Amino acid sequence: MTIPSQYARFITTMVARSYDRRLHLSALLLGFFPTISKAWLSQPIAHVRRSTTQRLATTTPCLSGEQLQELKENKYLIVPAFIPESLQQSLRQDVEQLRSQNYFKVAKIGQDLTNMLNTKIRVAETCFLGKSKKDLPQHAGRQELYERLDRLRTDLGVFGPLDDDLTELLYAYYPQGGFYRRHRDAIPGSASVLRTYSMLLYLNKDWNSVKDAGQLRLHFDSGGDELPPGESPFYKDVDPEGGTLVIFQSDAIPHEVLDTQKKRIAVVGWFNRPMSASDIATLSEGSPMKMVLLSISAALMTAGILGLVT
Repeated sequence: MTIPSQYARFITTMVARSYDRRLHLSALLLGFFPTISKAWLSQPIAHVRRSTTQRLATTTPCLSGEQLQELKENKYLIVPAFIPESLQQSLRQDVEQLRSQNYFKVAKIGQDLTNMLNTKIRVAETCFLGKSKKDLPQHAGRQELYERLDRLRTDLGVFGPLDDDLTELLYAYYPQGGFYRRHRDAIPGSASVLRTYSMLLYLNKDWNSVKDAGQLRLHFDSGGDELPPGESPFYKDVDPEGGTLVIFQSDAIPHEVLDTQKKRIAVVGWFNRPMSASDIATLSEGSPMKMVLLSISAALMTAGILGLVT
C-alpha cells in the first residue's frame, strides 16, 4: 500500500507531537490547510519529539526481576498487597466522592465509532483518570497512585518502549449484579492495538470470594471473545481482593468480570506503546480521511470522547 507523500509526512509529524494532545488536535486540524501548516510540517521530526527516555522515573522499582520474568513467561502476573490499606482507603473515598459529584458515567464497550452501550455485555460505571485530567478535583491518594503507576510503567519498559502520554487509566465501579463478559483489550483494526499491558488494581475491602463472587477470569484457550468450538474451558479466576495488582499482555489474554454480588471497585489501566505512522497507515487502509480521523481517535483515546481538550 502506497501512502501519498503529503499525508505520510503529515501523519508522521502528528505522531511525533502526540505527547501534547492539545497541540496534537490543533495540528491535525491545521493539516487540512497545507498553506497554513506548510512551514510547521517542514520541521524535522527529531526536533519536535521529546525523548521518552528522559522522562522515565528514577525511583525504586515496583516489580522485582523475578516478577518481571514471571510476567514474560506466563503473560500475566498477580501481585498481592501491591498498595497498602491506607492508600486503598483513600482511593475508595475518592471513588465515592467522584460518584457523588457525577464524574462517573455508565460504561460502554468498543472504541472509536463503535463505542456503545450494551448491558448484555457490560454493567458498570467508569471515571477516566490521568495526570492531564484537569477537570477532576485534586486528591492526594490519586496523586500517589499516579506516582506508583509511573514506576510500574518504567518497570514494564524493560520489555519495550511505553508512552507515558498514551497511558489509559480509569476507576471502574461495578454495582451489585454488575459484570463484563469475555472480551479482549487489544482489537486488531482499532486504536486499541497500541495497548501492550493491561492493569487492574483492586480496592475492595473484606472481599469474600464465595459470597461476593465478582472474580476476574483470565482465559487461556485459543479463542478471542468466545471459546472456540470443540475446546474445553481453560482459565484462572482471580479474587478482586483489595490491594491486589493484576498485569497481563493486552493482546494475549481474553478475560471477563464474573457477576458480582456486591459493589466492586478497581483501578483499570492500559500501558500503550508509542504510535507509529505505520499503525495509522495500516488502520486507515490508504484513505487520507481515515488517516486523519484515526490520528484524532488515538489522540483522544485516553480520556474518553473530548475530555482531553477541555
